[in-house]
Amino acid sequence: MFNLGGEGQLQMGAIGAMLPFLAFGDVGPALLPLAILSGALCGALWGAIPALLKVWRGVDEIIVTLMMNFIAIYTLKYLVQGPMRPLGSNFNMSAQIPADGVFQPLIEGARLHAGVFLALLIALAVWVMLNHTAFGLKLRASGQSPRFVKLQGQSAAKTVLSSMAISGAVSGLAGTFEVLGVQYRLIDGFSSGLGFEGLAVSFLAGLQPFGAVIVSLYFGAINSAALALQSTFSIPAALADVLGGMPILILAVLSGVMLVKGRPVWNSTL
Repeated sequence: MFNLGGEGQLQMGAIGAMLPFLAFGDVGPALLPLAILSGALCGALWGAIPALLKVWRGVDEIIVTLMMNFIAIYTLKYLVQGPMRPLGSNFNMSAQIPADGVFQPLIEGARLHAGVFLALLIALAVWVMLNHTAFGLKLRASGQSPRFVKLQGQSAAKTVLSSMAISGAVSGLAGTFEVLGVQYRLIDGFSSGLGFEGLAVSFLAGLQPFGAVIVSLYFGAINSAALALQSTFSIPAALADVLGGMPILILAVLSGVMLVKGRPVWNSTL
C-alpha cells in the first residue's frame, strides 16, 4: 500500500493543532500537548478514510489519498478565509497562538525548535515498531505476501486501517509542528508541498526511518540555503528544486538499471 496523502494529512494536522486554542483560548502551556495530540488525531482520521474505503469497497488507496490532498488544502483555505480569520483582518490566516502554547526557538534568530527532537523520537519509535514488535512483523509480512498473511487467518483489514492511521498521524504531526514551531498560526499556503516532498524523502531513504532523517536534513538544508543565497548572492531560489530533483533522477536511473538486471531495488516494504 502507498499513502500519497501526506500533504492533505499534514494540512489536517495543522488544522487540528489550532482547534484546542480556538476552543479554550489562552489557558497556559497545558494546551501544547493537547494541540499535538489533536493534530496527530486529525491526521490519523484523514489517513483512515482511504483505508476504510479500500477495506469496505476495494477502492484504490493511491487515487483516494491523492485526491483527498486537494480536499484538505481547500478546507484549510476556507477556514482561514472564513471561520478562523479574526474579525477586521484582511489576511488569510488565523489569530496568532499564545506565546506559552508554542515551541520556543532553541537558538535565538533561528527556527530550530523542540519539534525537531520529537521528530527524531518518532523516527525511533517507527523503527522499533517495524523491527521489534509483533505488529511490525505482521505489517512487513503483509507487504511482502498478503496471501500468506490471509492464509494464516490474520485480519488484513485491521492491518490496512492501523497502518494508514499511523501514517496519517505522523503526517499530521508534521503539520502540527509547522504551526506550533514556525508559523505560530494557521496560514493559507504554509506548507508549500512539504507532504509531497515527504514521498521523495521516503523513497530516497530506501523506506527506512533513520534514512529518512538523513535525507530530510539534506532537503531542509537545501531549502534553507536557497533563501539565504537568493538574498545574499542573488542566486535563483529555483536552484533548490534542481538540487532536490537530482537525487530523485539518480534514484530513478538506478532503479531502471536494477530492474533490467532483475534485482530488487529495495529489500523493505511500505
